[in-house]
Amino acid sequence: AQLAGHHVLVQSGDLANLPEARWLAARPGVEIALRCSSMPAIVAAAVRDHGICAITTAWGAATGLVQLFPLEQIAARPVWLVAHPDVLERAAVRVVADRIAEGFRNLARR
Repeated sequence: AQLAGHHVLVQSGDLANLPEARWLAARPGVEIALRCSSMPAIVAAAVRDHGICAITTAWGAATGLVQLFPLEQIAARPVWLVAHPDVLERAAVRVVADRIAEGFRNLARR
């Protein structure tokens, strides 16, 4: 009910099937200001104050957006870091993969 009358930025295409996309688009009284299949474009529009979007807490914090409320009814999903087994044997790739994994672990602790 708190979102009624507000502009929202929602995902389209394959991203429209995300639980948070369906939840936000279904809020009564919202005005859809943008439908887009690009999450970076949706976040950029939110940063420019074109509407409200549903994104991760980490992405919002990194872009200076303010969290209105958590979507506790949407279950957390795992994040997968995928690489071909052949390249994981390379030291440089392993270092980068380990740093990315460490960054996500640090975010999860917040």
